[in-house]
Amino acid sequence: MYVYDPKALHHIIVKDQQIFEETAGFLIGMDLTFGKSLFSTTGEAHRRQRKMMNPVFSIAHMRGLIPIFYDLRDTFLQKMENGPQEVDMEDWLTRTALELVGQSGLGFSFDPLTEGGEQHHYSHSVKNFIPVGDKLMVARHFVLPLVYNFGTPQFRRWVVDTLPWKNLHELRDIVDAMQDTAVEIVESKQRAIKAGDETILQQIGKGNDIISILIKENMKASEEDRLPDEELVGQVSSLTFAAMDTTSNALCRTLYVLCERPDAQDRLRAEIRAACKKVGGGELGYDELVSLPYLDAVCRETLRL
Repeated sequence: MYVYDPKALHHIIVKDQQIFEETAGFLIGMDLTFGKSLFSTTGEAHRRQRKMMNPVFSIAHMRGLIPIFYDLRDTFLQKMENGPQEVDMEDWLTRTALELVGQSGLGFSFDPLTEGGEQHHYSHSVKNFIPVGDKLMVARHFVLPLVYNFGTPQFRRWVVDTLPWKNLHELRDIVDAMQDTAVEIVESKQRAIKAGDETILQQIGKGNDIISILIKENMKASEEDRLPDEELVGQVSSLTFAAMDTTSNALCRTLYVLCERPDAQDRLRAEIRAACKKVGGGELGYDELVSLPYLDAVCRETLRL
């Protein structure tokens, strides 16, 4: 069942979220994949995580992310510096979206965004998660709830390693890579914050990324609201997974729709150029971007379609 009604969605996702819990198979699978994150918790644990995450997505913090988007735009434009060429936009926008999420969300770089550039192993893992996970859908929903807490974690890992099941081994390697990278990111942020402002400024995102802000907010939180490290780690891959495909798909769809409507493309370009002139030919900030009515209309209409 697909729900489209805004009021129904508000009840399901916000107001009465505790009534519409996910299935046991989904929650267990998300727990084993991402750890104790927004995807895998319910009730009080979920409420506490959402409360901690809310300040991270404030307008003030969003403003600080704009320079990162411009830096990545310039990197992407270098591909066109030798003149017109055919570009696989789906592939490039997927890479760009992951790097956007990496730098703005995690303060971490996964991809140099160059032709033939070596991508971080995390990139391959997060991109292959859904294709591999889909092959195990039946087992996740009907078998996993029956066996996930059987024996010790070490015993369950031995069973996974021993079973002659290729798809399961591929998913194991993907989850291991995601977990190791998430731990590395959180620990590096915690060390930088403890070391002081100079160390933070030397990192990608300069402390304005979402995970750095979340860790700072968590340090200031009361004991009852503070998230343990395993829940901080769980947010890393959850945030990446939730933002990467949604961003790349929306960007691809927007460009496709604009290509079908050259008149809309010309009008949008004219609006952006006029706004740039007003600020002296410089880059548009957050407030200028959100005040562009036709840009807002294009984004809304693309999402509606």
